[in-house]
Amino acid sequence: MSDAGRETQPPIIKQPDQGNVPVTRHSRADFVAVLLCVLVAVGLWAPRLRGPLDLRWDASVYYILGTSLAQGSGYRLLNEPGQIEAVQYPPLLPAMIAISQKVMGTSDPVVVATGMRKLYLMFSVLHALLTYRLIRRYFNPMMAGLGTVAMQIAFFSYYLSDVLYTEIPFAILTLSLLLWSRRPARPGYLPVATLLVWSTYLLRTAGLAVLVAWVAESFLRRQYKQALVRLSLAVLPVLAWNGYVYSVVHSESYKQVAYAYQRADYQYSNVTYAQNVTLVDPFKPELGHIGSGTMLTRALTHPLYVPESVGMAITAHDGFWKWPIIDVLGRLHFSHGKRIQQYLPELIWVPIIALGLLALAGIVVLFRRGDWLAALYVFLATGMVCLTPWPEQFQRYLFPMASIFVLTTMLMARSIIDFARQRDHHVYACVALAVVIFVPAMFVSSFTVYRTMASGLNTVYFTDNAGKKVESRQVYYTAPWTALDDALDYVSQHASRDAIVSSTTPHGAFLRTGLKCILHPLEADRDREIDLLEAASVSYVITDELKYPGISQRYVAPALEKHPDRWTMVFESRRTDRGSKTPSKARVFIRTNPTTQPVGLP
Repeated sequence: MSDAGRETQPPIIKQPDQGNVPVTRHSRADFVAVLLCVLVAVGLWAPRLRGPLDLRWDASVYYILGTSLAQGSGYRLLNEPGQIEAVQYPPLLPAMIAISQKVMGTSDPVVVATGMRKLYLMFSVLHALLTYRLIRRYFNPMMAGLGTVAMQIAFFSYYLSDVLYTEIPFAILTLSLLLWSRRPARPGYLPVATLLVWSTYLLRTAGLAVLVAWVAESFLRRQYKQALVRLSLAVLPVLAWNGYVYSVVHSESYKQVAYAYQRADYQYSNVTYAQNVTLVDPFKPELGHIGSGTMLTRALTHPLYVPESVGMAITAHDGFWKWPIIDVLGRLHFSHGKRIQQYLPELIWVPIIALGLLALAGIVVLFRRGDWLAALYVFLATGMVCLTPWPEQFQRYLFPMASIFVLTTMLMARSIIDFARQRDHHVYACVALAVVIFVPAMFVSSFTVYRTMASGLNTVYFTDNAGKKVESRQVYYTAPWTALDDALDYVSQHASRDAIVSSTTPHGAFLRTGLKCILHPLEADRDREIDLLEAASVSYVITDELKYPGISQRYVAPALEKHPDRWTMVFESRRTDRGSKTPSKARVFIRTNPTTQPVGLP
């Protein structure tokens, strides 16, 4: 920060017990900066205020669980035959969905998710305000405003606010705890902090990092009595949730499955995280289960993905970084054009990794400034992420810490500039940081916002329970998804109410059709794949071309091709994205001879 910036800063109040962390008073500049942050949040939401929130993937699981709670059916997956009890997702977001259904007087996902879109708009504004407040502790209003805007225009910031996921509410809870914990001597600190800590864990399993950090902070400050009080409070939600999970897993009903693979380790929504992550790759169960060596390999190699994942979490994923380069190269003609197009886009990893390393190094600065709770939380949460088998999803998992990473990036950059100033090289340091990191990062984030709002908001139509068509604008709801929707609509119109559907997205399929929907078997043996489908009394199999996780293409589609005598295609949808020539297909298959008894099962 420049000397001029320091002179215009408001007076500083010192807090010796918190490591001399500055607390600044509000000013007119704060008002302008906060207004800018609010306008950016609302502006990012303006083009996508219509229709329901995105209910794809985990969002549909949360919604089903919320519906079960609202109906008084317990904590159950209503899409599954037998409506089995859920054991993976903590219940706070489903409870919020249940309350929303009660308030609106309906469980219609189109109606309720439309109402909750307004709630998530408010979450986005609150997230921005809390981010500003966090950064403002260390920087003047202009820098705090810029840092907050940088967080807001990061791709995952507005993408995850558009989906009924836990990331944005979780980020709000953790930021609230970090800000509230700056003055632990204030009246009412303990009950409010306890409520926030409990809520983080009941919202996401990753909240365990918050619980441990909250207790560890007291131990590090040698406040042992306080640490014991915090420990006794922190274990309560852990014992409550895991006690429930233990009772379900060890119950007789858990063993009484409706079909052979209902509680298979790869059934990521039907089993515990602990069971699911024992697989080398939960989406490729044929690779087997991990051993001590595999877990050690994860612990040693997955941290290598963290710098790039942090860099992408606070800007955009690598595809957006490469997009403008590939676009420009595609318009130019060189004698060695193909070689340039092959290697030049890979240079984007330099600013991505540099940005991530800067953010991670800034955690040390944060710790030295006395903000131990934030530093411990980031360290522990990042460590938990590294133990999961999904490095391709690290960006999403790390996003709830994006506000802290933006702050640590700014702190580390200022430390580098201050160090260079002592040697009269601060101009070179500023230019190097700007050219290598900050200018590319801000350009990519701005470019991503532009491309997303211009061409990445797809118009999607949903039909509510009253038969009314509702239009929605959703982020990157691409051709594979619209083709899959066509297939689901066909099944909904032609299937009997007792039919069972097999799909890559069983929870979303249930919300769209109202039919019992299960996941495809993940079996490399194509004969066994078909046998398992038929043993589960599946009436309709839907294949798709979703790029991730590729379940349909890898398992069920090849099995159906091998056994055309047992399953017949009755419907196909072809959808093409704008600017693409290759259509995405979704197909519906029915049993050729439903009376045939499956063979080959144990």
